[in-house]
Amino acid sequence: MATEKPHEAVSSAEQAVHSTTEKVARASHEAIERARDYGARAEEQLRERTRRASELTREYADEVGEYVNRRPVTALAIAFGAGILLGMLARGRD
Repeated sequence: MATEKPHEAVSSAEQAVHSTTEKVARASHEAIERARDYGARAEEQLRERTRRASELTREYADEVGEYVNRRPVTALAIAFGAGILLGMLARGRD
């Protein structure tokens, strides 16, 4: 009977380890699933924002193109002035 107590202790420890291992494995799987879901949502949001940014860029490019077609001399003067200003700023850094 004295040898049964160590066996019982080992068996009890084995059950506790097994139970803990199952809990840790379950929690790990749940964490991985949550991370995957968050990643998928973040990817979808990024795609939507990129799509919207592309649409806005096209809209602005169209508006600029229309302005240049309506007022070519004014557009040329603005471009010339911007070029001068950027040149001055670039030279100031050197």
